[in-house]
Amino acid sequence: MTGAARDAHGRSPVEIAEWSAGLAADAVARLQRLADADDGTPAPARLRARAALAGLRSALDPGAHTCPGCGVEHGDGRLLLADESGRTRAKIRRMRTEARRVGGEFGELLGLMADRLEIEIDTVDAFEGHLRELHARIITVLEEAIRNPTRPESAAVLNANLQGFEDILEGAGIIEARAQWSEDQRRVIETANKSTAVQALPAGVVSTDTLAIKAAIRDQSEAFWATKVVGPDAALLREGLRSALTMESLPQAVERIAERLETSRARAVTAARTEAAIFDRTVNLTVAEKAGLQTFFYGGPEDGLTRPFCRAMLEAGKVWPLDLVGQLDNRQIPGALMSAGGYNCRHRFMALSPAIAERRGIEAATDTDVRRVNAAAARRRRR
Repeated sequence: MTGAARDAHGRSPVEIAEWSAGLAADAVARLQRLADADDGTPAPARLRARAALAGLRSALDPGAHTCPGCGVEHGDGRLLLADESGRTRAKIRRMRTEARRVGGEFGELLGLMADRLEIEIDTVDAFEGHLRELHARIITVLEEAIRNPTRPESAAVLNANLQGFEDILEGAGIIEARAQWSEDQRRVIETANKSTAVQALPAGVVSTDTLAIKAAIRDQSEAFWATKVVGPDAALLREGLRSALTMESLPQAVERIAERLETSRARAVTAARTEAAIFDRTVNLTVAEKAGLQTFFYGGPEDGLTRPFCRAMLEAGKVWPLDLVGQLDNRQIPGALMSAGGYNCRHRFMALSPAIAERRGIEAATDTDVRRVNAAAARRRRR
């Protein structure tokens, strides 16, 4: 029986469909941002974007269907806008199945790699949920202040300075959100320590119960929320209400603030995803260094969304000495050990002892492998 035809990049029909779905979802998101732009984008451009968006959604999905990401029936083209984390969680389940099949120490390490990816998704999903709730509370506070402007607390809201808005944001639930963020960071450290324990190596990071680690996690969490959420949102609230003094009524200003908070949330979620990935990779690299490991294995989901760089790394299936990792070039972000395949990459380098690699029969990468992987990334760059 002849197998299904593959394209020039070796993708099966199912993988081509998944890859195309990702491209279409990105196109829909870009058109939506352009259609909703309030940054001076010319009106004709916004109108064309809205027309293209309507046509694309209609062509992609004329009826209702069951979403493979969340199992819920959607319509109006939302199949391709299904939650990205839902698709990745499905891939994580497959990774765990494969880890159980492999078994032994290496299987345990593959399972821990799946844990790392799931923790990152948990972190970002929780962050987005907290932020959505936070923004809803802020709008409720503003609407209440408009309805009852004579109340002292209403005057304090409507006349607040930047520090006042930061205090309002703090009171709307950020403390709880920061606590969840810190808890997820502790999970990252614990998972990294498990990877050294599986390999019978000394733990590279001290216990998460120590005061020093707790303080470091707290400081990092507070710094992220201050620079990516509280500061930007406080400035947005202040400027939004100031516009009511010259151009808009208060209700109009609040409506505009709600729209801008949507944009702000999208940027913050992207920042959260980047921050979570950097923390994970930094912790695991620190563990590897302190445990004396200088060889790494590359792993993660393989599907139609996998970049050529990552696909070449996964197909190689080799253990990479640190010096060769330093020669890898994903053509997006310098330093593949920290950035893996580039922006929003779902893959990871996992520190792997030479002893386990030898027992599993995993070959060491060579200069030839470096050239092949880099060539795959370069071909993608030129298209």
